Amino acid sequence: MEKRISKRIIAFLLTFLLLLSCGIAAFAAEADDKDDSSAAKITSEDIEVLSDIKWQDYLEKHADKNFYSGEDLEYSAIENVEYDNGSQNDEVTYKFEVKTVDGVVCVQTPETGTVKWTINVPEAGLYKLTIKYYPTEAKETSIERTLRINGEVPFNEVRNLLFTKLWKDAYEYDQNGNIIIETDQNHNQKKADKYQAPAWVEKTLTDPTGYYNGDFYFYFEEGENTISLQSQKEPMAVSSITLGKYEKKITYAEYLAYWTAKGAQDAPSGSAIDFEAEYPSLTSDSTLYAINDKTSSITRSQHATYTMLNAIGSTNWQNMGQWIEWEFEVENSGFYTINPRYLQNAVAGMFVSRRLYIDGEVPFEEANNLEFNYSTKWGLGPLNDGKTNFKFYFEKGTHTIRLEVDLGHFGEVYTAIRNNMAEVNKIYLKILQITGTDPDPYMDYQFYKRIPADIVKMKELSDELYELADEFERVSGVASSNSATLKNVARVLEKMQSNSETQIAKNFSALKNYIGALGTMLNDMLKQSLKVDYILIQPEGDKLPKANGTFFDELWFEIQGFVSSFVYDGYSFASGKTGEEIVKIDVWTTVSREYTQLIRDLIDSSFSEAYPNISANLKLVTMGTVLPATLAGVGPDVMMNEPQTTVIDYAVRGAVLDLSGYEGYDELITRFTPAAMVPLTVALGTPQGELACFGIPMTQSFNAMFYRKDVLAELGLNVPSSWDELVEILPKLQSQNYTVGMSTKAACTNLLYTFIYQHGGQLFINNGEGVSFDDKTTLEAFTHMCSLYTDYSFPISYDAANRFRTGEYPIIIADYITFYNQFTIYATELKGLWGFTNIPGYNNPDGTINNSTLSSVTAMVLMSQTLERGTDEAGFKFMEWWMRSEVQSAYANQLIALLGPAGKYATANIDAFNAMSWTSSELKSLNLITKHLVSNNEMPGSYIISRYVTFAFMQVYNYRSVAALELMSYVQTINEEMARKRQELSRRQFYVPDKSSKEED
Repeated sequence: MEKRISKRIIAFLLTFLLLLSCGIAAFAAEADDKDDSSAAKITSEDIEVLSDIKWQDYLEKHADKNFYSGEDLEYSAIENVEYDNGSQNDEVTYKFEVKTVDGVVCVQTPETGTVKWTINVPEAGLYKLTIKYYPTEAKETSIERTLRINGEVPFNEVRNLLFTKLWKDAYEYDQNGNIIIETDQNHNQKKADKYQAPAWVEKTLTDPTGYYNGDFYFYFEEGENTISLQSQKEPMAVSSITLGKYEKKITYAEYLAYWTAKGAQDAPSGSAIDFEAEYPSLTSDSTLYAINDKTSSITRSQHATYTMLNAIGSTNWQNMGQWIEWEFEVENSGFYTINPRYLQNAVAGMFVSRRLYIDGEVPFEEANNLEFNYSTKWGLGPLNDGKTNFKFYFEKGTHTIRLEVDLGHFGEVYTAIRNNMAEVNKIYLKILQITGTDPDPYMDYQFYKRIPADIVKMKELSDELYELADEFERVSGVASSNSATLKNVARVLEKMQSNSETQIAKNFSALKNYIGALGTMLNDMLKQSLKVDYILIQPEGDKLPKANGTFFDELWFEIQGFVSSFVYDGYSFASGKTGEEIVKIDVWTTVSREYTQLIRDLIDSSFSEAYPNISANLKLVTMGTVLPATLAGVGPDVMMNEPQTTVIDYAVRGAVLDLSGYEGYDELITRFTPAAMVPLTVALGTPQGELACFGIPMTQSFNAMFYRKDVLAELGLNVPSSWDELVEILPKLQSQNYTVGMSTKAACTNLLYTFIYQHGGQLFINNGEGVSFDDKTTLEAFTHMCSLYTDYSFPISYDAANRFRTGEYPIIIADYITFYNQFTIYATELKGLWGFTNIPGYNNPDGTINNSTLSSVTAMVLMSQTLERGTDEAGFKFMEWWMRSEVQSAYANQLIALLGPAGKYATANIDAFNAMSWTSSELKSLNLITKHLVSNNEMPGSYIISRYVTFAFMQVYNYRSVAALELMSYVQTINEEMARKRQELSRRQFYVPDKSSKEED
C-alpha cells in the first residue's frame, strides 16, 4: 500500500514538473516572439493561423446577424489612418505617405508593415467590403494583403487577399490600325513586351483561392471599428474603403427575363464579332501573353515549320484569380452567344472553370461557373455551365469580356476534400506518434485505449469520403481516377476503424500512400489550364465553324512539319544582324528549348539595343559538347551554365580566359555575393600571385532549413538556430516518432564542408595543395556531423517532399530553390503552415553562432579561342549584359510565366534575386541566409575529395567506426591524387589565394 502511495506521489510530482516546464516553455516562446534575433520563431501569428476558421464557418457563426441594407458607406483612406512598419528596418522602395496619384488623393502603402483605419459604423451587421486601389508599379508579381477586422483575421481566406495588377502588350500598329508582329531571321514570330498600365480599381473582396463564389461579408459592431491591411507582397495606393449592402446575384432566367422585358431580341444574323484571343486588351499578369500552338492545323495563323503566336493561356493561365480581358465593338444591339475556340487537355476526367465578367460585372450567378470539358481535340461552342448554353445582351458600342480562373462547381467539393484530407492527416500523425513510421502489424499498440475518438472519426471520414466520391462523379459527369482515389482513402479508413487493433498498423503504409495520392489530386484540381485560339461572338442561330481540321488537313500539316525538320535548324536561335561592322559571337547553352527561346527573346529586345554592333547567335547544345568542339576549333565564344568544377577544369587547361582584366569587370562582380566569386577565382603561380577569375556566376545555390509551423507549434517548440538547440528538441520530436531530414548520402560532402566552415576551419591546406582532413578542426567537424546521424538515426535517403508534407519530418534541410519550388505546388493545402530560414549553426565559445552555409554556382565562361577570332571583347560584353539586374529580373519573371509558381530561378545577381516574387517574410529569411554564405575554392584534382568523404561517412554510418580515424585514413590518397594532377598540369599552377594578399588588393 505504501509503495502504491509513493508511486502516486512520484507520478504527481513528475506530472507537475512536466506541466511547469511546459509553462516555462510557453513563457519562453512568448519572450522569443519579442526577440529580434536572427533565429526564426514560431510566432503568435503562426499559431493564430492554426486556429483560423473558414469562410463558411464564419458565416454560420454570424447566422443570427443581419445583412446591412442601407446606402454604401465610403471612408477616405487618408483619414484616421495609422501605419506600423512591424519593426522592419529594411530599406523599402515605397514609403508610407499621403500623396496624389493619377489625380486621386490617397495613401501609399509599402510592401511591408500594416496600415490601419479607424471607422465609425452606424449600425451592427454584415457588410461587403470594397477597396479602391492603385497597383503601384514595382515588381511583376501581384499584390497580397492580410485583412484584419478589429485586430483579428476574421477567417482564413482573407490572409492572402489578391489585388491584381494591370498589364498591356506593347503592340505596334500599321497605318490601317493592324497589329504588327515582329519576326526573327528564322521567320518565327516574337511576342510583344508587357508593361504595367496601372489605373484605379475598385475591388470588392472575394475568395482569392477560387473555392467560393460571390462576395465576402464581414461583421462590424455599431460604433468604432478598425480595418487593417498587412502587407505580404508589393506596394499599392489606397484611396477609399467602402462598406456596402448585401446583393444577391440574379439567375440566368432572371437575366433573360429582365432584358426580354426591355424589348431585347437576338442580334440579326450575320452580325458576328470575331477576334484573336492572343491579343487581349488587359491581363492580370505579365505571364499571360501570346503563345505558339501546333496541335491543330487550322489554328489561326498556323505554320508547319515556323513559330506563330496563335493562342493564349495554357499553363500560364491556370492559377486562381488570373484573368484575361478583351475589348471589342458591337454594331448591332441584341443577344449573342460567346464562343471561344479552346483546348483543355490538361486535366483528364475533369472540366476547368472560368468566371465571366461583362463590362466589369458578373452578369448572373451561373456565369461564375463556366465549364470547359476535357478533350484531346479543340472545342468551339457557347459559354455554358455544363447544363445551359448562355446568351448575353450587348448594346451597340464598346464592351469588354473578362475570363477569370476559378474552381466553379468544383469549389465546394474541393473545399470538402481538402478539409477531409487535413483531418485524415491529423489521424495519420497521431498513429505515427504511437507506432513510428514502420509499425509492427503483430504488436498490440492499444489503439482503442489511446486514440478512441480518432477511431470513431475514421468512420465519419470514411462515410464522408464515399459521399464526396459520388458528388465528384456527379459534378464532373464521369467516373475517373480522382473519384477512385477518394474511394481508396475511404476504404482504407473503413478497414482501419472496423478492427483497429489489427488493421491500423497493417494498413498504415497504405494510408500514407493514399494521403499522397489525395494531395496530388487536390493539386491537379487547382491546375485550371485552358488555351484559347479565338473568340467568336455571334447570334445564337448562326452556324459555327468547325473546331478541328479534317483527317487530311492534319495529315498534310504533319507531312509538312516532318519534311521541314530536315532543313530547318530548330536548335539554332540565330541573330538576324548582318553587315561588315557587325561582330558575331556564338553563345551556347544547355538549358531546355523553352528556356533558350526566352534568352533569345531577351537578346533581341535588350542586348541588340545595348550593343547594336554585336550579333549574338544562340545555340542549344547537350552537356559535355563544348570541350570537344573547342578542341576541334568550332566551339562557342561564350558558354553558359557551366558547373564551377568544370570552369576550373577548363581554366587549368587554358581553354577559357581570365576575365579580371576586361573593362567593367570590377563593377560586374559587385552584383554578386562575395561567396559567389570564390569558386571561380584562383591565384596564379603562387598563393600570393596575381588573381585570375575564369567565370561569371549565373546561379547560386545553397541549403535552407524548412520547417512545419503547425507541428512545431503543437509540440511547443521553436525553430532551432544552432545544432545544440536542434539536439535539445530531438528527444521531444523523436518521442512522438518525428525526425529531422538532413542531407542525404549523395550530399554528405557538401554538408561536411558546411560543418568545417562553421567550426572555423578550411577545406584546403597549403593554399590548395592538400586537404585538411588530418587537422583537428576538420576532424571535430566531421565527428560532429556524423554524430547527428549515428546518435539520432537521421536517415540518409528519403522522399523529402512526401515526408515534409505528412509532417513526419517537420524539419528538413534542403536546397532552397529546388525544395521551395517543389513544395509550393506540391502541397498547396499547407500554404501558410511552413516556412524556411538559415540552417542551424555551431555555437562559438564567445556565445555567438556561426551559421555559415555552403553555396555553389554555375557560370558563364569566355573561351580562349575568342582571342584568335577577335571576339573576346564582344563576348565579355554579352556576359556583362546577361548578368545585369534588369535582364536577370526579366528572365526570372519569364520563367515563372513558363513554369508557374514553381519557376523561381536561383539567379546569382543579388538585386534580381531580391526582386523576385517573395513575400516580405521570405525575403527577410533569404537575406539572412545570404549573409552567411561561404564557398569552396576549386583546385585541380579536387574531384577526388567527394568520393572518399562518402566512403568515410558510410563507414561511420554503417559500422559505427571512429569518424576521425576514417577521415584521416584517406588524407594521403587524396593529397597524392591532387599532387599527381598538379604535376600533369604543371604548365599552369593554381592556388587558393593567400588571405593577406587578397586583403591588400
